[in-house]
Amino acid sequence: MSTTEPTHEESIPTPIDLSECRDPLQWVEQMSKHAEQFSLFMNQLIAMNIDDLRFDIDKSIAVIKKSPYEKVLLRALNNIYFSDADNKLTDVHRSCVLLGFQSVRNTALIYCLFKELLQFNAENIAIQQEIALSIHSAIIATLMEKARNKTRNNEPSIVALLMPSVAKILLLHFGGDNAVLYSQRAEHRDLDAEDEKTLFGFTFNDLAVCLCKHWNLGDLLEKLLAHESGTHSYHFIFLAHDLAFSLHHGWRSKTALASIESVEKWLNLGVTEMRDFLMRGVEMAFEELDAFDHVELLDHIKLPQSESDDLEDVIEQDGLHAHPDKHLLKNLLTDLHKWPAKHKGRDYNAVLQHVVDSMISALDCDRALVALLTPDHRFLHGRIINEVEVTGYLERFQIDLANPEGWLFQHMLREKRPAWMGNAAEKVLKRYRNAALTSLVGRGQFYLAPIVVNSHSIGCLLLDRAYSRRPLNTVTYEAFIELSAAVNNVLNQLAK
Repeated sequence: MSTTEPTHEESIPTPIDLSECRDPLQWVEQMSKHAEQFSLFMNQLIAMNIDDLRFDIDKSIAVIKKSPYEKVLLRALNNIYFSDADNKLTDVHRSCVLLGFQSVRNTALIYCLFKELLQFNAENIAIQQEIALSIHSAIIATLMEKARNKTRNNEPSIVALLMPSVAKILLLHFGGDNAVLYSQRAEHRDLDAEDEKTLFGFTFNDLAVCLCKHWNLGDLLEKLLAHESGTHSYHFIFLAHDLAFSLHHGWRSKTALASIESVEKWLNLGVTEMRDFLMRGVEMAFEELDAFDHVELLDHIKLPQSESDDLEDVIEQDGLHAHPDKHLLKNLLTDLHKWPAKHKGRDYNAVLQHVVDSMISALDCDRALVALLTPDHRFLHGRIINEVEVTGYLERFQIDLANPEGWLFQHMLREKRPAWMGNAAEKVLKRYRNAALTSLVGRGQFYLAPIVVNSHSIGCLLLDRAYSRRPLNTVTYEAFIELSAAVNNVLNQLAK
């Protein structure tokens, strides 16, 4: 096996046409003869076989560590591996230790194949949709498995779930006229296994089983399709697939409602718990798909209600000279740094009050607000505010996180990352910009950051220029991030 350092500057090859090949095994063999259809890195992954006496695990790990798609891979591994928020997989070597080399290699192969086929098919909506929905289904399956606490490594289940989609995408890529005909028919009705066999000579499942064997991805899929004894515990895989693909047709569609009910019964959840489960799946799907740097993928994940973004992306206008006051900002950061030594006790409110009182002047903004979660984590209530105009905003800031106006905050709090709403670079959280949210926060831009203590989000900081309508800018956002990190550092020191 070659361990040459992978480079991904190779030109996109013209797909070979395998439409004449009507046998799945022969189809895989023919595809495998054309290594030039994939990058060097993909071919290296395919060639890795731990049963080969010549296999060198250290060299293989070194190859994966140099993956050109590391961001995609690590995000996927963290979703597959059941870990605490403060126990993330941050590199390939740690992933191999905790998950095992084979699990990391298998995941890398599938997700990096997705990434490459997206590059090869930048305008192919059918392939984009299949990748997006299959990843959403994998996340749902992982959440279902986690709810049952069966295992910390869900990779075998995820491989079995994703491989039929991998087979479909490869057929759409290498299927020639048959692939075009399939896509055309799929625009008018849902196609089934008989349609697949008529067009290609075999089904997606048939090809997926052959790919699993050829790429050494395990035999779970084959056992599931054969309904072998002992595989009934993997029924959730089919439920997860059906749920993700049915939600794409609308959360109130008949198929979606039926799928939601099936998963609800399997997990034994109430209506509120099930709603939270579904939204968590959407949040994780958005974040994982965002790692692909292919924004069109996000369009295929539907929310319970679809409303257009009420806010156009605003180009920053630094000419308006709305910038942080460096002297005031430095003083505030110094105050926070010295706070634990100068103040006794765990008075979080005093810290937050001081920050809110000082933030408007230091960052040249109009409104600063602290909102805190209720003990049951269902609501986010405004607690402290400083604003240049008294408007009653604090009293109105009472958010049910399960409702449309709360989806953005729920996502941000669970992901524990800051955001600049209204900035063109924010591809994920802008999906939650709806009429309910706009009625609460207005149409302007705003900064948002989680307040995190002992690895748990307890609330958030919100900052904007709502009254003067001046645009926000990069330098102010960077100062806001620095300041919010300092706040979290102080609160965590006080919590010790």
